[in-house]
Amino acid sequence: MCAHLSFTVREAGGAHLAAGLAALLAETDLPARPLGEEELLAAAERLLAESRAALATLTAEDLVQRARTGMRAVASPLDSRNPRAERPLP
Repeated sequence: MCAHLSFTVREAGGAHLAAGLAALLAETDLPARPLGEEELLAAAERLLAESRAALATLTAEDLVQRARTGMRAVASPLDSRNPRAERPLP
């Protein structure tokens, strides 16, 4: 009898860090559709100001934590809570 066990440890990588940063910068309450040029410019100014403020207080540790939290938010293919999880044959 032969048995094989495979174990994979998933850790955050560069793509996870970028996604964590993108999620942070997306946390803003901008109008969905600015009405004209002035409103569009005002929305852009607000987004830049809020992004600069968020980045000014962000630490490397915070970003790594966001990346790891984002990884946990994605259901594993083997996670029983995932509706597409692989199920053992009866």
